Amino acid sequence: MSRVAKQAQWRKRVSAFEQSGLTRKAWCARAGVAVATLDYWRTRLRGGGAGSVQALVPIVVSDEPALSARCAGAGTIEIDLGGGVRLRADAQVNAQWLASVLRGLR
Repeated sequence: MSRVAKQAQWRKRVSAFEQSGLTRKAWCARAGVAVATLDYWRTRLRGGGAGSVQALVPIVVSDEPALSARCAGAGTIEIDLGGGVRLRADAQVNAQWLASVLRGLR
């Protein structure tokens, strides 16, 4: 398989994983893929290598509320978005801006 074909195959797999709603471990078990291999390709396709340019990711703003938030320390809030993803921000952050970001990330 050529390098281009392999990249195209992994783009489809990574997209399928991201749309599945499954954890990495659960998706990999179903697909017969090692978690480390999925992680490698996710990083590589995002342009995570040294000296690479990060791609912009579109955000769609909706009216759904954020999942949960807690005080993470002096002047900091932490918002758990699920799936091991957490957003930390200064407690003085503009609330309307933060709400827009959170709606977009959901």
